[in-house]
Amino acid sequence: MSALPPYAITNNALPVPNNSPIDLNKQSVEMPGTRKPGQTGHYRNAAFAKFTTIETPDKRFPCTDYEVFNFGLGRSYDKPCLGHRPINPVTGELESFYVWQSYKDVDRRRTEFGSGLMRLQAEGKLGTSDKTGWTVGIWTHNRPEWQIVSHACSAYSLVVISLYETLGPTVVEYCINHAETRLVVSSASHIPDLLRNAHATPSLKIIVSADRWQDLQPVEPKTISASDQRRVLKSWGEQVGVGVYDIEEIEAIGRAHPTAHIPPSPSSVNSICYTSGTTGMPKGAVLLHRTITAACISNLHGSAWAQGDQDLFFSYLPLSHIFERFFEAVILAMGAPIGYSCGDNLRLLEDVQLLKPTIFLSVPRVLNRIYQAVLAQLDGPGFKGSLGRKALQAKLQNLKTSGSNTHYLWDRLVFNKVKQALGGRVRIIGSGSAPISPDVISFLKVAFITQVSEGYGSTENSGTCTKCYGEDMDPNGTVGPPQAGVEIKLVDVPDMKYFSTDKPYPRGEICVRGEGCIPAYYKDDAKTKELIDSEGWQHSGDIGMIDEKGRFKIIDRIKNLLKLAQGEYVALEKVEGAYSVSPLISQIYLHGDSLKSYLVAVIVPEPAIFQEFANKVTGKAITAEDACSSAEVRQAVLKEMDKTASTAKLLGFERIRNIHLTMEPFSIENELLTPTFKLKRPVAKSKYAEVCQKLYEEHDARAGESKMKL
Repeated sequence: MSALPPYAITNNALPVPNNSPIDLNKQSVEMPGTRKPGQTGHYRNAAFAKFTTIETPDKRFPCTDYEVFNFGLGRSYDKPCLGHRPINPVTGELESFYVWQSYKDVDRRRTEFGSGLMRLQAEGKLGTSDKTGWTVGIWTHNRPEWQIVSHACSAYSLVVISLYETLGPTVVEYCINHAETRLVVSSASHIPDLLRNAHATPSLKIIVSADRWQDLQPVEPKTISASDQRRVLKSWGEQVGVGVYDIEEIEAIGRAHPTAHIPPSPSSVNSICYTSGTTGMPKGAVLLHRTITAACISNLHGSAWAQGDQDLFFSYLPLSHIFERFFEAVILAMGAPIGYSCGDNLRLLEDVQLLKPTIFLSVPRVLNRIYQAVLAQLDGPGFKGSLGRKALQAKLQNLKTSGSNTHYLWDRLVFNKVKQALGGRVRIIGSGSAPISPDVISFLKVAFITQVSEGYGSTENSGTCTKCYGEDMDPNGTVGPPQAGVEIKLVDVPDMKYFSTDKPYPRGEICVRGEGCIPAYYKDDAKTKELIDSEGWQHSGDIGMIDEKGRFKIIDRIKNLLKLAQGEYVALEKVEGAYSVSPLISQIYLHGDSLKSYLVAVIVPEPAIFQEFANKVTGKAITAEDACSSAEVRQAVLKEMDKTASTAKLLGFERIRNIHLTMEPFSIENELLTPTFKLKRPVAKSKYAEVCQKLYEEHDARAGESKMKL
């Protein structure tokens, strides 16, 4: 191994092992003397109840994102760090292999890029006299350059704002202005949008292409070469007062003008992580270096997630999202390699099979598709299908009775082949961002012969709140115990009839506290006060319960914001309001299930208009009650509602797919309305639970029939 740089850290503090075997029957503990009226006591992870801070006297843990990378650098200096699939310069096609940059390569490049930024600032090209603390935006898909730029910013105490690849120019403009961003590193394809809106982003002085000029592919007409594109973009930038470079040019400036690292402190701002903004413009969650590092260290306590440089992680979930962000910090701290997807979701399995990762972090939307695809194979015709069904049934029964996901016969005959769909080496699958069906988790455990763990968290707590143990083969729909360093309590929500004294299990709003929690929303004191109380507890807005094993389960939501199975948020009142403009609709209750990817609704029609409409649809006089139960009328109403949705420009996941019609109005008398005529959503949810379940079953059955016909 070559000589390590002086800032590389070499010790064996991570991961932190359990001092004794995990007791799956006692996964969290309530700290003595912490109960108060109207709330439970403070729950901590049973195995690490005494761990509260990463800033220890012996400094055994990294305390900044800068030190996180330096831990990995000390472990794996000459070993692979970041990998990607290159594009063949002749054919323009993706190669069928990965190329790698080592930890020392990434260290060199973060220093060169960071030095380049320091030189631009010193030359006055960024419009600020501050050497540190100004913001750098990253607007690209997952790729090695994302991490190189991010860790360059950490090394020089700059602040990153992460921009979702799918954000439109309007939201990007808002984020740039909100954070007073001086420089944006962007995919080449986004540069025209940034230049086009340059007049509206006065703080933006420099745009850096994450793609090297020489690597740009010709565009239509094919005569526009890479050199032509470079010349046009630079000229355009000059016209609007914005410098345009590629990443190689910045690194060359840094090589010519090297600058020593300017390490951050734990309390320095690392990043402003913008939420998805489903109910308006996004909020900026302030991630301190201590915050994101605490999430990393928490996930390395007693964890099977990362065991060392023998692991290999596949990255495809957006790095702008906290879920992927903190977990790549976990991988880098361990000195393990990260291989990035090519960016085309249609080639996701192709990437996985080439990379052969050991850790597969995912979301329910993708895992559900994998589940459906593998299940279809196992449930095929003839002898092969019969064998697959028998094997699956036997393994699921074995999992339920013995807690084992292996089988000496069926794994050799069937499931070792199934495992190859994810490259053949995956030892743990992680799921987050939205709820996933317990049946899917069980299926994945036996089909891929691997541990599967579901976690719960948010941007506001660095994605690190609770997590199921991979060894817990029957989590029963829970999201596990608090993670190390995290405290959770449940607070009464009287209006929804959830109480910490409920039997058999305490219920209430989940409140979270710990170093992984953000201190504030950027430039938003009002929202910060709504989130964090005077004792430092974050109020999640989620209703949870805690079971007899100390595991938490999400059972409801205080605010009427629903996350569907694929991770999109639906603002229920907003969508109800959009549909309410239809003359056919008098009242509406919109219902969503976090395990489903679509919405259903209970509709109270406008009596007179509905009567005329139903007569026309059926071609005869029909009572309103009979019309409500008519499949023909229901489909006709739904078709009219689709027109309303189109006019309101509702997104696909915001559109209602099935409806129940009733002439019984929502009223104060039947407790569906408040005295101010607002819908009591919990009451409606309870009253129409069976109705909505049937709506889902009916729609799913129709969808299944359609697929069979195709």
